[in-house]
Amino acid sequence: MLTPEDQKRIQEEEQYRASLRSVQRSQAFGRLLAIPVILGAIWLVAAFLSGLVPSLSGLGPSLSGLVPITHSIARGPVAVSPLSYMSYRFAVPDAGGHVTGSFSAFGGMGNDIRVAITDANNVNRVWWGAAGNSGVIDVRVPPGMYTLVLDNRMSIVSSKQVTITADVSY
Repeated sequence: MLTPEDQKRIQEEEQYRASLRSVQRSQAFGRLLAIPVILGAIWLVAAFLSGLVPSLSGLGPSLSGLVPITHSIARGPVAVSPLSYMSYRFAVPDAGGHVTGSFSAFGGMGNDIRVAITDANNVNRVWWGAAGNSGVIDVRVPPGMYTLVLDNRMSIVSSKQVTITADVSY
């Protein structure tokens, strides 16, 4: 038979061992929880360095390389007088760009207009052109300055009402 002191000592040892097991379980859980946290941190650093995550305080890569930036070149109905043209200048940065849109014309004998994308001076190169009463704009251009031209110089008498939508993305 155990003395009361021995029983108390055994009980204290069992409580001590139980508390040790509890600490060991919580440490094991902490180590187990640390694995996904560490993997998540590694993924976040890799994504940040590869540009998939926006930069913090402008210190790293940004999303501008992944998401195109779009600017309007021309919008809405415009009147182009006879023997004249309207022009819209726009710039395309280093990586080049993509000009998209549509046009339709009304007025005069043929309800027609000439539309072109030229270099900034309107003389050296035509990158895209169309003539008629409607059309779709879809052209890729290298970096540089450009002009979108709505040309009604072929009409001596009639103004043209042109509905135009043109954007540049880069």
